[in-house]
Amino acid sequence: MAFWFLNDLERLAIERKALANLQTEVEWLIGIDWSFERGLRLDATIRVGSRDFAITLTYPKHFPFAPPIVKPKAAEERWSSHQYSDGTLCLELGPDTWVSDLTGADMLRSAYRLLSTERPETEERTVTAPSRHFLTTGQKLRGVRGRFCTTHSLRSFCSELPAGTYGTLEFVLRIHRNCSSIIVTKAVVHDGQVWCDPEVPAGLKPSTLGGVFCRMPEALPPKHKLSTRTELYDMLAKCGCSPESPTGGARNDHPRFALIIDGRGAVHAYWIASGDDDRVFLESNVDFDATLSNARLSLDLQNLDKLTVGIVGVGSIGSKVAISMARHGFRSFVLVDPDVLCAENLVRHQLDWSSVGDHKADAVASAIERIMPETNIRISKLHLTGQESNAALNGILRALSECSVVIDATGDDSVFNLLSSVCGLGEVPLVWGHVFEGGFGGLVARSRPGKDPTPQKMRLLFLGYCEQNPFPQHEGSSPYSGVVDGEIMVASDADVSAIASQISSIAIDTVLDTEPSRYPHSLYLVALSRGWVFEAPFCTIPILSTEHLDVASPFDGSEEAVRDGVKFVSELLSRVQSQD
Repeated sequence: MAFWFLNDLERLAIERKALANLQTEVEWLIGIDWSFERGLRLDATIRVGSRDFAITLTYPKHFPFAPPIVKPKAAEERWSSHQYSDGTLCLELGPDTWVSDLTGADMLRSAYRLLSTERPETEERTVTAPSRHFLTTGQKLRGVRGRFCTTHSLRSFCSELPAGTYGTLEFVLRIHRNCSSIIVTKAVVHDGQVWCDPEVPAGLKPSTLGGVFCRMPEALPPKHKLSTRTELYDMLAKCGCSPESPTGGARNDHPRFALIIDGRGAVHAYWIASGDDDRVFLESNVDFDATLSNARLSLDLQNLDKLTVGIVGVGSIGSKVAISMARHGFRSFVLVDPDVLCAENLVRHQLDWSSVGDHKADAVASAIERIMPETNIRISKLHLTGQESNAALNGILRALSECSVVIDATGDDSVFNLLSSVCGLGEVPLVWGHVFEGGFGGLVARSRPGKDPTPQKMRLLFLGYCEQNPFPQHEGSSPYSGVVDGEIMVASDADVSAIASQISSIAIDTVLDTEPSRYPHSLYLVALSRGWVFEAPFCTIPILSTEHLDVASPFDGSEEAVRDGVKFVSELLSRVQSQD
């Protein structure tokens, strides 16, 4: 084990001199004593008024790049409001303000300023030293096990309730690794009014436990806290809510969660113990505003909720694309996949063990519903090129033809050909892509009616490119894996994620139809490592030779065929009109 003070004796001399000088300069530093205990340590006594404070300064292993630790010699002593649970004093000099030129003497000066400001030697501390920093929500909630998550909609609902209002609640209870959280989803007022939180996705399963709320006429102190169920019931009774059974059932069916809204609109959340335990526990509020999620997106992405994306194949690539599209703001989906999620899929799939055994389309839909509220998802578990009902197949193909964009993430040639026809007839953009065997790269492409060649012509272009640059397929290769020089190369989750993100990006650019497009070409080869035509990872090769290919047209055919077809359809329409 390396010690900084042995490796840097010059810095050790600076520390010793700085502390010796401090002791001669000030009267409040009574004495210092150096020692070694798993590192260099200094015990000192700081005098404030009539009280002496025995303090310990410990040099960390990575000093001088990390600040020393200052705490009471008896770690259980509480001296200041700026003190962590382990006794360490929160001083002006911390990880965010420390520089290596500072010394232990500077830390002792800071400790003296804190103690002399708050004067803990008096019986009652009358001054609290101002905080030098802002604590994040995560910092404030470390060690807090019970957390009540409030949305902007819930806070508005509570603030607008008239005094004396009470009712029942539905809520989601999630037990996490080191805490539990509660999210209210629904409130039923005693007069029959029903409120549902529009910010919370419908995919969250509500708890079977009961909840209750009431609006008090008076304001409560900021640190108001109830300790027993009896106290809580007494407060509910002031609003007319039965203290014996606020939810209207038997006493044994008492609620497990309660909201007390005071006259200022402040919300106090309580978890109620079960059985004969009379205790209630105040939950810490975690405020958030799901409506701000759109504010984190650029302006051109904030209208995607009005569009529909169809995704065929929600396996390794498709599941990642679907979740990405949801996070970008899409709320309307058509998901098609006949397969079931198996444990062996988890090495690359977006989902986890909680969805194993479920159909992939159902599981991905549930994941989307847990991300975005008010989603509209059509699910099909049909095998598009398998043995299925013609009527059912026609129905889902019609739904795909009405999407704003269709993404083929199957890597199946027969499905690709079918979707090419469906999108061509419906004049819907088609986006597709796949990871090459072994994961050294992938393909990303799109076909926009009237702007790009048809998907089939683009596929021919790619095959022609492969003829000029033979693709490294070898015996024993399979989807996501290939054999190169006798070694099996397998595409990793990182490889699949990289191509999936590119598919999502080009699909969004396609539906936005911005000019100029971020993607000037229709088909790209994307390198993830060196191999085949890729000289280095992250190199992108656009397929440039698309000018000689005809752009997709809804009237693709000879002039004679077009005239004959128009005449035939016109005669049919005339017959229908004459029958009416």
